[in-house]
Amino acid sequence: LKIAVDLRAKYVWVHPQDRAHHPTPPATPPQPGLQPGIQDQDFIAVLTNGMPHVYRKSAYERAAAEGKALPPLVYSFIGVKEFLTDLLTMMGIVEMVEVKTLASRRLRLLGHKFSIHTSLNDFEGGSRYEFKNFARAYKVDTHVHMAAGMTSRQLLEFLKSKAENHSDDIAMVESPHRIITLGEFLSARNIDPRKLNVAALNVLADAQMFERFDNFKNSYNIMGNKDLRTLLMRTDNFMGGRYFAEIVKHGVFRQMEKDEFTFAENRISVYGKRREEWSQLARWFHVHGMASKHNIWLVQVPRAYHAIKKKVNSFQQVLDNLFLPLWEVSINPNVDPILDHFLEHHMGGFDCVDNEATLDLPFPDVPPAEWTRPDNPPYNFWMYYLWVNIAVLNDHRARHGRSTWAFRPHSGEAGDINHLCSTFMVANSINHGINARKNPAIEYLYYLGQVGMAVSPISNNALFLEYQKNPFPTFFHRGLNVSLSTDDPLQFHHTQEPLTEEYTVAAKMWKLSDVD
Repeated sequence: LKIAVDLRAKYVWVHPQDRAHHPTPPATPPQPGLQPGIQDQDFIAVLTNGMPHVYRKSAYERAAAEGKALPPLVYSFIGVKEFLTDLLTMMGIVEMVEVKTLASRRLRLLGHKFSIHTSLNDFEGGSRYEFKNFARAYKVDTHVHMAAGMTSRQLLEFLKSKAENHSDDIAMVESPHRIITLGEFLSARNIDPRKLNVAALNVLADAQMFERFDNFKNSYNIMGNKDLRTLLMRTDNFMGGRYFAEIVKHGVFRQMEKDEFTFAENRISVYGKRREEWSQLARWFHVHGMASKHNIWLVQVPRAYHAIKKKVNSFQQVLDNLFLPLWEVSINPNVDPILDHFLEHHMGGFDCVDNEATLDLPFPDVPPAEWTRPDNPPYNFWMYYLWVNIAVLNDHRARHGRSTWAFRPHSGEAGDINHLCSTFMVANSINHGINARKNPAIEYLYYLGQVGMAVSPISNNALFLEYQKNPFPTFFHRGLNVSLSTDDPLQFHHTQEPLTEEYTVAAKMWKLSDVD
């Protein structure tokens, strides 16, 4: 168990200011000329075999002109072979009978300790007024995807309002000489807004979604129409994401401002199919005024290599598209000040999303540049290369007084238990994590590491695990670092306050007290 905990300390990135209070190895000493807090722009970053290498730009250009090799500046990161060795060690530890036995006993002990605590303190805690007013308790939705962050009613009201009052908006351009207004767009698809209701949108989860992630993905296509999804839920359409921004601002954010005590960490996607994605996202954010004191943004990277393969040559190109624009603006903010402002003030971290239930391929013994097949790389391959790039980028930004980002991927929602092994090593926190219930060693390690788990029981109930079987109350009673989150209100929630709905259902189902 200590070896496993030490592996987490070896990998997970922690800000240098926090390392004195965190069980991590000491930071690599800065190279000459790397004074913290000074925006020195004489750097260049190159991704070689998926690994970030940083050089002095002047020396790099001089060496290139002379045809000489130049050693990169020393940033602490761990190579892929060492990672794979450590991952196999971790996977072996959590399957050891002795470790599982010890972990099971200690988890039961933690649950008993909580029961004793509540028995001794129930009367005192339950009678205090400050715990009674849940509406005025600060609540943060720690895991929610912005493309489904609105409720079905908010989406319906927006669509009906636009159709009634703004039907002459140009929705798309079919050719250089052919524009299509919103009214024409809806008419061509036989959509009469006056007859629309929530059920007609066909986005709410039903029994057909359980263990059918393909049906869940299709629910994003409003009324089964991909064009309507593109019009209303994307930032890269003809309208520049105007409708999406208006739904978010006037629906989701306004509701949170009305609630006053509700906050969120909304995810928005960058796929890695083009380098321009980052700049496009930042411009959408600033042009439409998407800053809100009730929200901080996380950028989610969909594990959808198979879906974008026609636009990239290899997995290496995905990594280049994801991280080289960030290196450029981190080294010299003047390259793209709009993107720099978004990264510095409004982005809190990275997520990585997609269906975990698909069969994983073995961890490949090839660099990202040689992954040219159409299949999706395995989960742990994604985890390593995202982690190493985020960690080195964070190191550089921290040394120069810039903001840094957490790595908070989806893990343990479904699929192989080994996903939770790799994220225990490299992730600051995770989303879901319910598969930890299947292995006491993994569950106990997540307790020891206090690795955050944003659990979404209503979402899990619709997709992978019936509500009454959800391990959230057990995790909570044993002291794991759990929170409740909504995941996708558009599909899973019926009220206009999805996070309050999530808490209320949990409180009723599991008899949580006001203190809980």
